[in-house]
This record gives sequence, structure tokens and C-alpha cells, in this order.
Amino acid sequence: MKLGTCTEWLFFHLWKKNPNSGHSCNGVFLADTVIYRWAQPYFRYFTAQNGQIIRKTKERVFIEQVEQSFLQDNTVAVLLTSQAQSKQQEIINFEYFDKENFGKFLYQREKELNSILQKFIYPKGDHNSMIKVTWSPQFCLINRKTNINDMNDFKKPLYERVSTFDGPEYLSVSDSISSPLLSSDLEQLCVNIVKHVQEISGGNIQIIRMVLYFKVDQENRIWLMFCTGIKVKDKFSTHPDKHRADSPLFKIIRRDLEPIITGTENVQKVVKYNSEGQIEELLYQIENVCSNCDLFSSELYQLQFEQIIESFERSLVSNEFTRLPEDLQKIKIKNDKKSELLKLNQNIKTRSKQFIHKDYKLSNYFESQSNQQISGTQSQQVILVEKYKLVNNQKTSDQVHAEIQELCRQLDEEQEDCKLNFKTVPALILKVWGKLSEDKYKQLKFNPSWRQLNTQVCLDCYLKYTECCNLTQFERKVKTAAQNLKKKVEDKQVNNMLLSNTLLEINKSSFTQNFHSSLPPVIEQRTNTAGGKVSLAKTANTQQRSTALNTPPQPYQNTLEAMPQFFNKFMKKEVKPKKAPSTQKIYQNRQGLQMSLNQSSQSRSSHSTQDQSKVSFDYMITTVSQLKKKLQELEDEEQQQIKSTNQKPQILQEQSEQTSLLQNSKLFQIKSQSHK
Repeated sequence: MKLGTCTEWLFFHLWKKNPNSGHSCNGVFLADTVIYRWAQPYFRYFTAQNGQIIRKTKERVFIEQVEQSFLQDNTVAVLLTSQAQSKQQEIINFEYFDKENFGKFLYQREKELNSILQKFIYPKGDHNSMIKVTWSPQFCLINRKTNINDMNDFKKPLYERVSTFDGPEYLSVSDSISSPLLSSDLEQLCVNIVKHVQEISGGNIQIIRMVLYFKVDQENRIWLMFCTGIKVKDKFSTHPDKHRADSPLFKIIRRDLEPIITGTENVQKVVKYNSEGQIEELLYQIENVCSNCDLFSSELYQLQFEQIIESFERSLVSNEFTRLPEDLQKIKIKNDKKSELLKLNQNIKTRSKQFIHKDYKLSNYFESQSNQQISGTQSQQVILVEKYKLVNNQKTSDQVHAEIQELCRQLDEEQEDCKLNFKTVPALILKVWGKLSEDKYKQLKFNPSWRQLNTQVCLDCYLKYTECCNLTQFERKVKTAAQNLKKKVEDKQVNNMLLSNTLLEINKSSFTQNFHSSLPPVIEQRTNTAGGKVSLAKTANTQQRSTALNTPPQPYQNTLEAMPQFFNKFMKKEVKPKKAPSTQKIYQNRQGLQMSLNQSSQSRSSHSTQDQSKVSFDYMITTVSQLKKKLQELEDEEQQQIKSTNQKPQILQEQSEQTSLLQNSKLFQIKSQSHK
């Protein structure tokens, strides 16, 4: 079983609760461990204060918490990566981090697809040591290696001071454990692990061999670091005829395929700049992983910065299309919210240790002014409050200096984050290049060598970014010019058509209005003829016609109103229905429409001709529709009147017949009585 699979499998089973006791594995302390899958933190295992093993999944693994819990003086963490391939001997690579390199690893450096990050456990003495335990039911071999160099000897590199099994033979000394108490404790821990795994699996998993690595800290606690080999007994081993293939999870490691533990010195992949401002290696350039969407792809394509910039400036690709890492995503959210940023006070500076008491006067300042009220500007009050806190806490000059340095570092980082502008800089460039300010981006954007840098993306991302690069620059200019010209021609044709329609309607309306105004008014005369029928006689009043023609036209005030029936499509408002206008108002609207259309046709040369023609055309449509509606109503009224007039003589005849019948019946009754 490989390092990552073996260690993760063992840690998972140690974390599982025993059904009998309800606790994790008894007596086992796990070092704070983060397991990476696909270059992302996937699991985190650590031991709580009550001795129970805690497991966090990827949703609850936060880089800030990992950094806070790992930080310590000198050596901070160790990274374990495996270079094993199928049917080859596994090579385990160790890499140690100090404070500076640990922060670069968490936030800047690319990660291996599968790796293990562990907190460095300081040994009991001044020399780093590690214990290897090979356990089986028949025997237990214990071997220890101790580094020959002092851990506090900063003249030597970090790797030479902490390497044990992973370093060369001349840097460490191999010896056996002479303490019977320690050896018995190690053997008992192995027995507890085997027993715990067997109990939580219901007796289905039985470990028959395992190789574990431990460390003893300054408080004599034994920490389990990692596992390089586990052999599990096959439950169906009583049937040797059918050979079953090795499971990828419970792979049996042969003796000749045991892993080789090696260490590397200065393997940090830090971004390095050359004299031209170009970096030698971009970030997030992982094999078979797209740098834009972080998805696995068997085929990757090289995308230039020039194509990224062009697609971003043409608004073809937004920054939301790029999947940002956690640190950049938090900066983006902070910049979007426009939260208040910390500002570096001019009075707070990193001082030398010997001048702290002199500059800040921690011990003498409040002896004279302890009972007085603090006064002054807001910045001075902040400084005085900080001094008061330092005096009350009775901190030494070294502690004060360390706190001031940490404060200045945080303020500097906050100011650098404030310079990032996601609205003007493409997110993909910020991801693969690193934190890039807006001013620096404007300088590098005109650097030809910088624009030719390549990053690897998948097919979908490549097609999205190169959508604007299918044509040459000249072809793109011709295409945009043709589109603009075509749009202008279409607008001109539409305007001409609207103007022609308005002129046609103007002529029609003027003709109908003049024709109706030239006709004499019609007078209806109703006369009753013989038989009870009503006759209608229509005569033209020529006198009124002559007076109407001779009288000059009265001035008319144009009072056109927007019809709610037309604008209700675009404005979601409840409009109360109005009463139908009279014929006189309709003709007034038509006359006002004619005046407005004449004015708009006369001012066609001006820039506002298009808008006037469109508005007048809309009014004309609504007015004509109302005219048709009103005329239809008038026709309906006339038909109803005709029907009513036709029904009246029939009613009169029926009434006369009824009266005649009544008279005849009365006469008949009178005659019958007289005969009697």
C-alpha cells in the first residue's frame, strides 16, 4: 500500500469510534495532519486535548486555521510526497518548512496531487530523532535514527538539522532503544491499533504486519507520524485454488518493494522574476489539471496572456468564469464589499529592541499620567491605549518588538491586498501570476515577452478565451465596421418607411376631414303616415353649409394625450377604463394629429425627426383604432333605433286588436243579457 493510501486508511480507522467504548483508538496521539487530494486539502486529522482523534472533511478545512495551529519557532511543518508508480519501488520525499516558506507553500506554491502535510513535532532533546517500528504477531522490531546536528545551529541548512530516515547516512546515527519502558509502550501501541481496527470492522480486518513511524516530544508523549506499509490477512485464504488480484486498498507490499524514504533540500517552487519582469514558472501548472477551472483533463492547451487580456477587455470572458483559490476569493469578496481596511499609522514603526523602552516609555509614562484623562487626537489616543495595555500586561521588550513586527506585517499585507483590482485585471492572470497590482499590470501589459507567457487550460476554457482570436485584427475591424454600417442602413430604411406611412396617413386624414367638412349638415324629419308607420326624411341644410364655409376656422389648441391602451404593454400599471370619447372629441384629436404630423414632416431635417415620426405614428394608430370603434358603436345605435321603430307599429296593431276584441266581447255580453 502506498504512503498516502496507507496513512489515510490507518488514520481513518483509528478515528472511528469503538462500538464498545465509544472512543477512538486508546493511547494513540496523531500529529496534526492535512491530507491533500487533487492538490486541495481534503482531510485533517489531529488529537484533541481530551485524547480523542478528530477528523475534519474538506468543507471544514480552512487554510487560516491550519496556518495558525502549525506556526511555531524554527521548523514549522514537513511535507511528504510519494513518487511511486505501478510495479515500482515507492520513493517518499520529505520537505521541511520554516515560517517564511510555510506561508508561501500554503498560499502561492502549487501542490502535488496527493501529499501529506504534518506539523513538525519537536523532539525531547536538541537533536531530532524518529523511531521506526515494524510489527507483526510474531515479533516487533524497533529502530531509531538521530540527527548529529543541533537543531538550534542556524548556521547549517534546515534539512541537515532535522533529517533522519530521509537523509543521507552521514547526517544521522542509528541505534536501538535501551529503555525497556519506551519499547514496551511502542509495542503496546501497535497492539492497541491492531485490536481497535479488528473491533471496529467486526473481525473482518486483521492486520498481520505494519510499519509505523513515531516521535517522542519534550513531554514524553509518543506521536504517530505516518505509515509506510500495512499487510492485512485475507479472510478467504482457505481457498488457495482461485488466486484473487490484490485490492488497491489492501495491497500487500513485498519485501523488495518497501518504500525508499528520501529528503530534498530547497525544493521550494517560489516565483522568480528575471530582469524583464517575467517569471520563470507560473502557479497552478499541475499536470492534467486546467489552471482556469481546476478540472481534470487528459488534453490541455497552451493559452497566452495576450489572448486572456484581449478576451477580458472585449468583455467576452468575465472574472466569474475563473475559479479562484481561497485566498484570492476572500480578497475579492472583501474588495466587493468595500470593507474598511486597516491603515498603517505613522507613529507605529518597527523599532530595534534596544530602543523600545526609550521610544515608547512604557514604564515611566503612566506613572505620571495614570490618573489624568487621555486627551489628543484619535491616532494619539490609540497609541496611548496600546501603551497602557503593554504596561498592564508587563510584557518584555522582546515581546513588544515581536507584536509590533506582526502588526506591521499584517498592515502591509492588508495594503497589498487593497491594491488588487479584479475589475481591471483578469482573474486568471492573478491566479497563475500571483498577486498583481493594477499599476504593475498596466506596465506589464505592454511588455511583449510578458504577453507571450502560456498557461495550460482545458478545451472548453481554451475555446472560450480564443473566441475573439479566430479572426485577424484587420478582419475584426472590417467586420465591426460592416456591422455598424448595416445597422445604420437598417435604421435609415425603418425611418423612411415610418415617414412614408405617416405622410400617407396624413393625406388620408386631411382628405376625409376636408370631405366631411365640405358636406352640408343633414336634418332628420320624422312623420307619421297612414297605418301608424314612421317615415324618415333627410334634407341637407344649405344655409348652414354656406355659413360653415364662410366662417373662418377657429384656432385649435393641440392637446394630445397618450393613450393608456398603447402604453399599458410596457408599463405594468392598472389603468381604469375611460368612457368612449364623443365624435366631436375624436375629430378634434384627428385635427390635432394632423397638425402634429405636419409639424414633424416639416422638421425632418433635424436630428429629432425620427422620434417625432415614431410618436406621431403611434398616436395615429391609437386614434384610428378609436375612430373605428366609435363608428361601429354609432352604427349599432342606428340599427337599434331602426329596430325599435319597426317594432312600434306592430305593438300598436296588437293593442288595437286587443281593444277591438274587448269591445266585441262586451257587446256580445250585453246582447245575451237583453235576450234573456
